[in-house]
Amino acid sequence: MRPTVGLTSLVTGLLAVAAAYGAVLLPGPAPAWPAWSVAAGICLLLFGFLDLGAGRRDGRPAAVRFVFAGTALWVGIGFLGILWSTPSDLETPFFWGLPLPAAWMIYVLGLSPALFLPLAWAILFRSATLSDDALERLHEARRRVAWKEGEPGPPQVGDAAVDDQ
Repeated sequence: MRPTVGLTSLVTGLLAVAAAYGAVLLPGPAPAWPAWSVAAGICLLLFGFLDLGAGRRDGRPAAVRFVFAGTALWVGIGFLGILWSTPSDLETPFFWGLPLPAAWMIYVLGLSPALFLPLAWAILFRSATLSDDALERLHEARRRVAWKEGEPGPPQVGDAAVDDQ
């Protein structure tokens, strides 16, 4: 198996999160960097899972990878905002009725991707879904399975069962 960007991102994110957990579990006071490492690791894991999950035989369109990278970057900005806006004394200003860290979480990590990702999917639907050739292969495979299971309807020309006779 050849390494991919998604797999590399997944492994790097896993190592970042594992290092953060390991640093916190060591004896003595917890250092400050593990929170930042978890935030970066989660973004890498998000991109890795999205990239590997959208794998196609003929590769992914570049625009799809840009959407995945943009989503991971946006989540990273949200985590940075949460970490940046959380004071040590927990006295924080309010933004639209929420404490600032919670506002980052709700508005940046929750609401924005919920609005952006469906829009990106609608724009990229034609290039990101099955090609006409792959869709036709899927229909042919479905017809072969239906014919073998005894569903009504003759097999179509081009089916393996017809071509074998």
